[in-house]
Amino acid sequence: THLGFVDCDDVLERSALQKVEDFLAAHPGVDFLYTDRIDIDGEGHELQRWDFAERAARPPLPELLEGMFTSHLKVVSRAALRDVGLFKPRYDLTQDYDLALRLAERRRLAHLPDAVYRHRIHQEQQSQQQQQRQEQALERIRRDSLRRSRLRGPEAPRVSVVLEDGGTEEETRRTRASLRALEGRPELVPLERARGEYVLRVIAGAQLPDTTVLARMLERLEASPELGACCAKVTHRGRIVSNGGHWSTTSDGFATFTLDDHARDVDDLATLEERRCDWLPPGLGLWRNEVARRFAPASALVPALRAQELAMRLREGRIEVGNCPTAEVEWSAHPGAADPVQILASLRSIFREHGAVVRDDGLYRAMGWDPRDLDGARERISRRG
Repeated sequence: THLGFVDCDDVLERSALQKVEDFLAAHPGVDFLYTDRIDIDGEGHELQRWDFAERAARPPLPELLEGMFTSHLKVVSRAALRDVGLFKPRYDLTQDYDLALRLAERRRLAHLPDAVYRHRIHQEQQSQQQQQRQEQALERIRRDSLRRSRLRGPEAPRVSVVLEDGGTEEETRRTRASLRALEGRPELVPLERARGEYVLRVIAGAQLPDTTVLARMLERLEASPELGACCAKVTHRGRIVSNGGHWSTTSDGFATFTLDDHARDVDDLATLEERRCDWLPPGLGLWRNEVARRFAPASALVPALRAQELAMRLREGRIEVGNCPTAEVEWSAHPGAADPVQILASLRSIFREHGAVVRDDGLYRAMGWDPRDLDGARERISRRG
């Protein structure tokens, strides 16, 4: 239920974990526990004691913006990590400071006033160049925290919501109700009337159990200006349907699309990693307006192939996309495959436009084809007329 973080050359007091366990049992709801510490030299001799009681008595977020103090021993709940995510590689050398700020923004912190951790100090732990890099990263982390605060307030960018077709009347009704509960109450409009800085594309049938999901996706794109869009983690009954996706084209021209983290448990911390994607599977995606309007899904295709064809255009346009693993959406439906004639027409349209044959066993079966007969599938899809 909780994870403790220690550095590889430091030392825990023998009673450290028992004291942590006792504290957490006496203070239910604590998501981030930190302790006092003792600095030691290379031989284990005490150099200095650190008592954080005075700083811990003040509100944690503004205190952390002044400087890091929730350092050792750190113990974080699994639930909190699912909420705020893992360490970010872009904050090299200072990932723990960024994580502490994100936890302070959303979760409950507590101080265990006991020096149960011995932090070893070396003569040359960091080069001058590393120290400069660290200072630059610390300043970026502070700026990013302040930006996240603005994203949760009246200065948040305007977002237009586009509800994509293909669902039943009941699925559409449930999704509309879910969207109305979002923080900020974004406007629901057709894509051509989207005036927000961002466009949230939602598939009918999607349920947004967390009202902060939009804020999380905004944070992802605001911190990653190189991305044109990001997708939420799609889940169903405690399992992951997709967490982004990848695709590749084989030498014989088949394009195969895969779903990242498919069928893994939603509580698996490894699925909290931020990644670049090749395509954004159906569910919930946040797009920069200029990218959304330029790369609208092809409405002439059957719903089951629109995201795949869009991914091909994104790659051709050199538009990068990624996942937002702390944003989750529940979805149990499937984009209807329509009738076999429409499926074949869509596959042929993609082949003519992009020169690739989409390999999808489910669609092949819907057309009465043997998914193992790839030569036959390629011949039918690439056939003229």
